[in-house]
Amino acid sequence: MTEQMDAIAQVLPLLKNYQVVVLGAREFCSVDLANWLRTENLHFCLRLKCSHCIETEPQKWQSLKKVGLVLGISLYFPSIKVRKTQPIAGFDVAGKWKRKYRGVSVKEGWFILTNLGNLSDAFAEYKKRMGLEEMFRDFTHWRL
Repeated sequence: MTEQMDAIAQVLPLLKNYQVVVLGAREFCSVDLANWLRTENLHFCLRLKCSHCIETEPQKWQSLKKVGLVLGISLYFPSIKVRKTQPIAGFDVAGKWKRKYRGVSVKEGWFILTNLGNLSDAFAEYKKRMGLEEMFRDFTHWRL
């Protein structure tokens, strides 16, 4: 995580005239990273693993895989505590599981840790990550 924070801190001066939204896949998501981004006044959308826990009611913790997200449904948990061990409060978690498209559905829904303030903005921003994936794939192919 410190590598991620160091890398972001190095490029922030170059982006001072822009609104920055940090996007991250499950492999890179960290509640501590999100907390640091928040202290730096940066927006973020970080995909959570379904094994993460949130506090759905006072003193009631649930893993994301058990909060009721099903195919075709969206959920939004504003200003909640995340991570049962060493919890941090004040994050939003947006969940969405797309319906079948042309008979195909994804295996599981997405859960996004965010500070953008609503479900639609969180997913609109996170979807931009897919374009980056394609760009990286094209770039890698081009370089070979």
